[in-house]
Amino acid sequence: MVADTAQELYEQFYPRVLRFALSLTHGQAEAEDLTQETFLRALGNLDALEALSGEQRLSWLFRTAKNIF
Repeated sequence: MVADTAQELYEQFYPRVLRFALSLTHGQAEAEDLTQETFLRALGNLDALEALSGEQRLSWLFRTAKNIF
């Protein structure tokens, strides 16, 4: 189910994506904004993300965060 995937993605990867965003932005507020935008994009791509492994999902999130940055 899509909602389960979204919740799982958030619970599993939010802290790591936020730390990555902090390393890019060097500011808490900016990192939180970047992380939020990254997860919003993930919501729009849940169908594709469902087919990926956990490590592939994390790579997608990191790459998306870096591209947004």
